[in-house]
Amino acid sequence: GSGPTPFCRSGDGRAVLRSSIREFLASEAMHWLGVPTTRALSLVVSDEGCTVNRPWYSGSYQMPRGQKGDPDVLIEEPCAITCRASRSYVRVGHLDLFARRVARVDGVYNTSSLEWVELERMVWHATYRDFREECHVPNQAANNVAGAAVCLAEQSMDALSSMVAGWIRVGFAQGNFNGDNCLVSGRTVDYGPFGFMEEYDPTFAKWTGSGQHFGFLNQIEAGLANYLVLLESLLPVIEAGWGREKARSFHKRAEKTARDLFPEKAKQVFRSKMGFHPMAKETAIDGLWEELELLLRRARADWTVFWRRLSIATGSRQVMSNNTCTSEDADLILDDLVGDKENSPELGAFYKPLSDRDRQDLLSWILKWQSALRDHTSQSCGSEVTSKEDATCMLPGDRMRLSNPKYVLREWMLAEAYTRASPSSYQGRSPRSEFAPPVNEQRDESLIHELYELISDPYGEGTAEQEFQYHRRAPEGAMSAGGTAYMS
Repeated sequence: GSGPTPFCRSGDGRAVLRSSIREFLASEAMHWLGVPTTRALSLVVSDEGCTVNRPWYSGSYQMPRGQKGDPDVLIEEPCAITCRASRSYVRVGHLDLFARRVARVDGVYNTSSLEWVELERMVWHATYRDFREECHVPNQAANNVAGAAVCLAEQSMDALSSMVAGWIRVGFAQGNFNGDNCLVSGRTVDYGPFGFMEEYDPTFAKWTGSGQHFGFLNQIEAGLANYLVLLESLLPVIEAGWGREKARSFHKRAEKTARDLFPEKAKQVFRSKMGFHPMAKETAIDGLWEELELLLRRARADWTVFWRRLSIATGSRQVMSNNTCTSEDADLILDDLVGDKENSPELGAFYKPLSDRDRQDLLSWILKWQSALRDHTSQSCGSEVTSKEDATCMLPGDRMRLSNPKYVLREWMLAEAYTRASPSSYQGRSPRSEFAPPVNEQRDESLIHELYELISDPYGEGTAEQEFQYHRRAPEGAMSAGGTAYMS
């Protein structure tokens, strides 16, 4: 954001207020959501009135639901910088680049070449910055770079799979999840074309260039692909230290473990979101998510509102071993999800009225789910819950509230914040909530602070005002508007 540098790729090297506000708030939101992330240290806007022209969307830009389009106008935006902090910024792409530079001579790596030395230095740097106690300290004294590389591969596998699972849990799509935007430490980086999903869509992503391969649930596969690039990049160093056969054997084992681990971490998330212990590997429990996934799509459910309302409904009708969920109970839970259709329809969990078929299928699912919860709670805790220290005996409603946030940064909230902060640049370009106050002509940064306070307690209930304003579905028009539903 500071201007032209050798790395600005022929651009002007400037960041703008809109993207800087989004990046600042989103990285802090992810921290408080419990998802590994880089942090935002500060947000500074040019006090000299420095501006640049950027492609963006006119206020009338709309596409049919589910489709995306590129910006149609140039707008003048204030320059700004978000300063980000992290233990390191070593990316999978860094190690990939240095590994591609080393070459074999007669089938053997030239370990005296500058390219080889640079690759080893990258391995040492990555372990020192990101996994010091686990990988660097045990191997550094003996100069065992192969051991450090093996440890890095193992630690990064767990970290990356946990990060992606965290994204799924809170409804986050990174948007452009290639190796250049993937830290080996498993911390979220590159808050550019990201978005928090509102209406559930397994292929959701804000960026017009995401394609389905970076879509919401496909991030599990994308994360695995990034990890396999890292594993391949570390192989030359491991092979030079261990020999080809032993190194290839490790590579094969690590790849198999990763192919199992990434989808398993996602399954653990779905179990927790439904109130089960994450390590409960019963086929019937995982089948409940597979059945619900189709229903969420068909009923056009809001990802955050649905899960949070389900958590509260479960907590208020706490499942214990001696309780049976009746059809009347299931009706009440579904009514909690639908909300007050007459007075506050926008606060319910669905973006369309439920059809008779949707309602019956959801009721059937609720009965099966509650029965499975009752059996699971009985097996885990008996009829009395005495301890929550390891979460084994946590009641379903309690576990669900810790897995399902009430507040995430929806794009229309961010758009409102940057519009108020620079009305001359952004006013009239994004759909606004019906309860939003008029935008002043003067810069008003108060909503940035208000949202920062909101995201600092995403699992809490919030005030009555916060609940009314922010625990709700997207306003009409936001699901198809350029710059809100999608962006480039």
